[in-house]
Amino acid sequence: MNSASKLSYPQEFSSYLREIKLEGEAFFEVKKNAQKPFIVNANNLDIKVLGTKFNVKSYSNEKNIETTLFSGKVSVELKNAENKTIKKAILIQFYEEFKQ
Repeated sequence: MNSASKLSYPQEFSSYLREIKLEGEAFFEVKKNAQKPFIVNANNLDIKVLGTKFNVKSYSNEKNIETTLFSGKVSVELKNAENKTIKKAILIQFYEEFKQ
């Protein structure tokens, strides 16, 4: 987590979902679990982890929210005021570094 960042999460995750809230910036490394997805809520953006390493930057005093994918795959959903999805994208790592 970066300075001035806040992470909120329940004392225990539910049996079907791992969901947290982020204000600020944090790096995540999450193992895939199709039975219990991991979701980061960052303002009006939901980032669903599909087994990956990624960074989220979402400060309340900044206009933009950034997600940087380091490996794996994430689903990103933009929500409106009624919490309905208005845009959705899937980010996939397509570059693989080769050792020589």
